[in-house]
Amino acid sequence: MFLKFQKAVIELLKEAFMDNYVKRLLSKDCRIISLPSKYEKKKIIYSYLSEKFDYGTKYSEQDVNHIITENIEFDNYILVRREMCDFGFLKRTPEGKFYWKEERTDNIG
Repeated sequence: MFLKFQKAVIELLKEAFMDNYVKRLLSKDCRIISLPSKYEKKKIIYSYLSEKFDYGTKYSEQDVNHIITENIEFDNYILVRREMCDFGFLKRTPEGKFYWKEERTDNIG
């Protein structure tokens, strides 16, 4: 029983940290100002950005680019799209024609 409680508290603390961290990297209109350089912190930002995509929806590359550019303050949407796939937040067909969001198992995203 105590172990379940301890795990629940840890999850709440982790979520609070993630929310606070994301807020520091957002503009007033909730667009991402910049990407962090550290891998774990990028995962947090990409998790936030992945919330803009719906499960079960196939997106064209243009649709993905549009969603990303609407949510970032900088110009490198190509890097963001590629890293969202590399980090597992988005999946894509081999030729890159379609993208979709899948469930993640690492509790981020």
